[in-house]
Amino acid sequence: GDFAVNTSGMVTNIAAGSYTTFKVVFDPATTGTKTGIVNIANSDSTGGENPYDFKVEGVGITAEIDLLGTNMASIADGENSPTLAKGTLFSDQETSGGSITNTFVVTNTGTAVLYLPGSGIVTLTGDTGDFSVDTAGMVTNIAAGSYTTFKVIFDPATTGTKTGIVNVANSDSTGAENPYDFKVQGVGITAEIDLLGTNMTSIADGENSPTLAKGTLFSDQ
Repeated sequence: GDFAVNTSGMVTNIAAGSYTTFKVVFDPATTGTKTGIVNIANSDSTGGENPYDFKVEGVGITAEIDLLGTNMASIADGENSPTLAKGTLFSDQETSGGSITNTFVVTNTGTAVLYLPGSGIVTLTGDTGDFSVDTAGMVTNIAAGSYTTFKVIFDPATTGTKTGIVNVANSDSTGAENPYDFKVQGVGITAEIDLLGTNMTSIADGENSPTLAKGTLFSDQ
C-alpha cells in the first residue's frame, strides 16, 4: 500500500553487457516508517541470486494544522462557542468609529509542509459587513514546526450581536480539517442620550410643554 513497482518498458531478455530498468514508487498511505522487499526473478543460476532481492525504506509524513487564539490556546476545528480568552468573542464596539483587531496563528505541528492556497487563504461568511479578514504578509507554505498569522477585524455597522465563520483552506489531509473553521462573535453598541427631569422621568427631545413635575415649569418667583 506504500510501495509499488512500475515495470513499464522493462526488457525481459537482456543481452550480455546490456541492461533494462524499472521503477519503485513510494506513495505512503499513512505516516511512519515503511519498508518493502523488491524481488527480481531471473535466470542467473549462480550464487543463489534468483530471485535477486533488496530492501527499500521510506517515511510517510504529513502536515498537521492547528490554529491558536489570542491567548495562544488551540481553537478546535469547528469550534462554535466564542470566548474572550481566545479572541473569538470580540469586545463590544461602538457603531460610530469603534473597531477591534484580533490576531490568530496558523501552525504546522506535522512533519510535512502545510500548504495554504494563494487565493482566498482565509475567508469569512456570516455578518461580512461587520467582520473582515486581513491576510497581509501571510505565508502560504508553512514548514513543519512553523507558523503564520492573520487578523480578523470587528467593525460593526449596526447594533446587536454579530457572528461570522472564519474558514482557513489548507492541505492537511487528516481529520477533515480542510477548511479549518471557527466562529467569531461581537456586539455592536451605540450611545443613546436621555434627559431626566426633577422627578427622574424622561424629558423628550424637543418637548414643548413644560411641567412642574419634571421641573421644566418653574414656580412663580
